[in-house]
Amino acid sequence: MYRHDDNLWLFMVVGSPPTGMVSLMSPQEFEGAKSFVISPKTTGYRWDSVGANEVIFSKPGKYTLYVSENLESELGGYKCDLVVKNH
Repeated sequence: MYRHDDNLWLFMVVGSPPTGMVSLMSPQEFEGAKSFVISPKTTGYRWDSVGANEVIFSKPGKYTLYVSENLESELGGYKCDLVVKNH
């Protein structure tokens, strides 16, 4: 998930997660999932120098959800823009 206002990546599922990361589910579960829920309390792992779990929708603004086998390649996958209001 990308939070535009903070220029911040929040990862929910990672193949080799950093120590302390709370994942939404394992990569194997994600691969087989037909749907999943991102609740107001779902956390993502900050992919920055802070490197900690954070509630994804903790601030109003624009977010983009990316789903791909390899986000670094920017090939394939899906993306969805979301706007969080009335925080």
